[in-house]
Amino acid sequence: LGVLLGAAFQGMYGLGSPVIAQTNAWLDVLGTGYVKLLQMIIIPLIMVSIVQAILKLRDASSLGKISALTIGTLMLTTAIAATIGILMAKLYGLTAVGLTSSAAEVARGAYLEGKLAAAQQLSLPNTILSFIPENPFLDMTGARKTSTIAVVLFSIFLGVSATGIAGKKPEVFESFSHFVHVAHVIVMRMVTLVLRLTPFGVFALITQVLASSSLQDILNLIGFVMASSRALVLMSCVHLLIVLGVRLDPMRYVKKIF
Repeated sequence: LGVLLGAAFQGMYGLGSPVIAQTNAWLDVLGTGYVKLLQMIIIPLIMVSIVQAILKLRDASSLGKISALTIGTLMLTTAIAATIGILMAKLYGLTAVGLTSSAAEVARGAYLEGKLAAAQQLSLPNTILSFIPENPFLDMTGARKTSTIAVVLFSIFLGVSATGIAGKKPEVFESFSHFVHVAHVIVMRMVTLVLRLTPFGVFALITQVLASSSLQDILNLIGFVMASSRALVLMSCVHLLIVLGVRLDPMRYVKKIF
């Protein structure tokens, strides 16, 4: 429906028409609003999921293994995803030239360009230090490029700290555990509500692109979709291998050999 409506707008009013620009401004409320809602639920979902999982576990030895596994998997999959993205962009010659950008995307692009020099000078030790949440409440806003990893670390630290008082102050632990359970149920309900808006958000975003892009730009977008599909298939295979590796626990067989 978004493709049809966008093509109809361009056919009726022509590319670059002020009518299309005004219409896209209202469609942006629905499309970009949906994206912002997705961004809104990410951090709360990460926090309550990790904390609740740790509270249910209570085993200190397993906590260390799971914490290292969580952080390691997140860093590994992020690196692999970035590598696959770069390879697909080079393979298909992808470029954003000609595609419609909202005011938020333009501002974000200018911000990233301004930070490029600082990012190129960033060393590995400084990168590792940036993972540590100096101000977890700031990281909850996504203010830093490593905010997600920092929130993961903070959530693990919070869960481990709560587990540490389970034996000394069981009534406090039970109260906190109940609070986390309630928060998890509410956040999952939020996720459900936001995901129900997916058809409307996608409809608005596709309509915007089709109504304000030339035919050549649309063909380039099709190439981007094909590259994204291949990248998703590759990333799914990587995730499957990681899951199988974790479940099979190859180190267990190495220990048996020795």
